[in-house]
Amino acid sequence: MIAALLRQTLTEPRAAARRLLALDLPLGTVWIVFALVMVLGMILGLAMQLIFPVPREILDQAPLLRLQSQPLLAGSIQAGFLSAVAWVMAALGRRFGGGARFDQTLLLVAWMEFVLLVVQVIQILATLIVPPVATLIGFAGFGLFFLLLTTFTAEANGFRSLAAVFMGVLVSLVLAATLAAVFFAFLGWVPVPQSGA
Repeated sequence: MIAALLRQTLTEPRAAARRLLALDLPLGTVWIVFALVMVLGMILGLAMQLIFPVPREILDQAPLLRLQSQPLLAGSIQAGFLSAVAWVMAALGRRFGGGARFDQTLLLVAWMEFVLLVVQVIQILATLIVPPVATLIGFAGFGLFFLLLTTFTAEANGFRSLAAVFMGVLVSLVLAATLAAVFFAFLGWVPVPQSGA
């Protein structure tokens, strides 16, 4: 079932979203699914740390990369971000006349993250075998993130216009990135530009 759903997600993402929503899982079960995907992400992060360790000098210049050496912390931050994404998908969707519930959007976000983890595994294997192809897979994964987030948001809320949803997704992500930058700067993980004397 998972392999078939993966294929459908890549070829017919709206149909895949409908298939997931039709499961009508209770929120408690959805949280378990979400947690399992987050654990898989942390395991993959640990594997990447072992396969592609970041040199110390680069860590000193970019403290945010230290998260790669702390999979539990990185996974917790990612879980918080993705659960917030699911909440925004439902809350903002309802604000514009949609009908999504948080349990539905959380399930879709969990599945989206699982699909992206599969892409990341393929990218890691390609890096070890054919590095140039890995770069292309990385770009494809980036595009797939926006495609799935837009499509899943539209399907969960019953919106027809993907272009309008895509613009809403872009605005929401820009706001989220701004808030994240402020948060990381407050923690000292992102250097704050100093004005010249």
